[in-house]
Amino acid sequence: MQNDSAAYISDKDSIELWHARFGHLNMQGIKDFSKSNNAYGLENLKGNVYKCDTCLTKSSRASFPNIDKMRTQHVLELVHMDIWGPSPVKSLGGAEYFYSIIDDYSRYAVVYFLKHKNEAFECFKAYKQAMERLTNRKIKRVRSDNGTEFCADYFEQYLIDEGIKIEHTNTYSPEMNGVAE
Repeated sequence: MQNDSAAYISDKDSIELWHARFGHLNMQGIKDFSKSNNAYGLENLKGNVYKCDTCLTKSSRASFPNIDKMRTQHVLELVHMDIWGPSPVKSLGGAEYFYSIIDDYSRYAVVYFLKHKNEAFECFKAYKQAMERLTNRKIKRVRSDNGTEFCADYFEQYLIDEGIKIEHTNTYSPEMNGVAE
C-alpha cells in the first residue's frame, strides 16, 4: 500500500517537468531512466523533445577552425561575398553600402560601392566577367551569408545557369564567411 501523504502531480508527468527535476538532464537520459522503471511516475512520460531556455542559454558554440588552414588550391575556386551597410553617412556619390567580393585562394578583393543592395547582382556579373577573362578560369563556388540580395531567385538562377555552386553560411555564424566578414 502506498503512502497517502505523498504528493501527486496528475497532468504534469511530462518530459519537460522531469527534465527540470533532474537538473536539465538530456532527453535521452530521461527516456532511458524511464524505461528502467527505477522511479515512480516516470513510466508514463508524455511529451517530446522541446527547447529548454535554460539549456539554450548555458550552451556554447563550437569554435571554427582557422580560415588560413582551409584555403582553396586555385584562383576562383571559391569566392566570398558580403554586403555591409547601410552606412550612417552616405558617400559623396550617394552610396550607402559596400559589396566586397574576395577570392579565397589569392585573397584578391574587389569592393563595389552601392546606392541600393539590389545593385549587387549587376556588380557580380561584371566581377565574374572581368576575373574569368583575367585568369582564364571559371568561378566554381560562391559563399555568402543569407542576405536577401544573395538569396534572390534571379541571382541564384544565374549562378545555377553558369554552373556555379552556391554556399550560404549558417544563420548567426559570420565565421563561416570569415574572409568577407
